[in-house]
Amino acid sequence: MTIKLDAFDRLLLSAIQQDARTAQSELGQRANLSTVAVNRRLRRLDLLQEMQRSFKACPQIQQCYYVAGECDFVLVFLVRDMEQYVALTHTLFHGNNNVKSFKTLVAMDRVKCGMDVPVELQGQTPYGV
Repeated sequence: MTIKLDAFDRLLLSAIQQDARTAQSELGQRANLSTVAVNRRLRRLDLLQEMQRSFKACPQIQQCYYVAGECDFVLVFLVRDMEQYVALTHTLFHGNNNVKSFKTLVAMDRVKCGMDVPVELQGQTPYGV
């Protein structure tokens, strides 16, 4: 479900942010698109927001990143056992027609987990970089 924003999408998003009540026909005139094309583009953008809402609402998902590249989202979630994992993947992925595929990576050991931002101290940078 990779969503790439082109100039039309950006123009539509800009107009909607200024006034979300703008009619699709008016948006189409501004973007030089048909009302049907505007509707299709807005629905596609709504899919992204729906996925994000469903991930935010899931208590097992501890972290969610919208990323560029081979996949659209990276999820870090915690389940108590394989039974819960299977149920969760069925709910989040198999039951969603917009998900074409997913890949699971299982952490065998936590090597490092941190969120500190490196800070330069008196002219010294971390690792001499």
